[in-house]
Amino acid sequence: MSKRGFLDISFSWVFAILIGAFILFLAIYGVTKFTKTASMSEDLELSKEISFLLNPLETGFEQGIMIPLKLPTESRIKVECDDFSEQGFQEIIIQQEIYNKWTDTNTGTKEYNKYLFTDGFVQGKKFYLFSQPFEFPFKISNLIYLTSSDKEYCFTGTPNSIEDELSKFNQSNIFLENCESPSRISICFGQGNSCDINVNTIDQSIKKFEEETIYYSGNALLYAGIFSDSFSYECQLNRLMKRATSLTKIYQEKATIHSRNNCDSYLSSDLGKLEAFLGTYSNSKDLKSIEGTINQLKGSNQHAECKLW
Repeated sequence: MSKRGFLDISFSWVFAILIGAFILFLAIYGVTKFTKTASMSEDLELSKEISFLLNPLETGFEQGIMIPLKLPTESRIKVECDDFSEQGFQEIIIQQEIYNKWTDTNTGTKEYNKYLFTDGFVQGKKFYLFSQPFEFPFKISNLIYLTSSDKEYCFTGTPNSIEDELSKFNQSNIFLENCESPSRISICFGQGNSCDINVNTIDQSIKKFEEETIYYSGNALLYAGIFSDSFSYECQLNRLMKRATSLTKIYQEKATIHSRNNCDSYLSSDLGKLEAFLGTYSNSKDLKSIEGTINQLKGSNQHAECKLW
């Protein structure tokens, strides 16, 4: 065989290998791209399904009960909060573990009238949801709490009213005794020696390890502070205060109409104080300063001839 023939054959094989490698690259790239797109689509669909599941909890039809949530694969659920727009919004983002890798979906389902509290991102296959109404002094919304079955919470020194409430949910990752287990997140009411979360019922504050102290008003915000990180809590609370502002204006107009119809509820002055407070609200520490007005509004409306709510 001549050297020229040998070179011709070698070049043909090299050319064929290069073409084959390029075609294989395109095939792998196409499959990877399709798999990634399919995974992102599935993540987004899951976030929409979870958003749909929140509807009965938000509207109050499922208030006071626990709803389990099971996903087909190991998943991470993250709730992004934005409080800069008029009413703010939350965005539920799902990531799934597929072939030992996490999908990198950065887009989720945005919601403008729901308030889901969770600690950063929660991970697992099984999750729990329950809700409580937040009144300030009228109902603002139902607050929804999301936890993973893989993360256990243990309450100690708990007031009877809260203990009874938690018992009704029958949630398998919440314990009211045997808090010595190091794998469980310990929540102590009063003076706790080595607790992960300390609740002070006198000044209504919650202190978590290496997080800023946050403040609450009522059991709904208490649970929100326990089951969410401080940044998410403050952001969602700010959204709730914006919604409270809109509702306060509505009730002020309603009080004016009642007054014109000779059925004055005598709440206009306190509603004005509430509106002024909401206009200067900064963070949860401000809640203490409006507590007296909130209680006054609750009592006055309860005994009014023409109730506003």
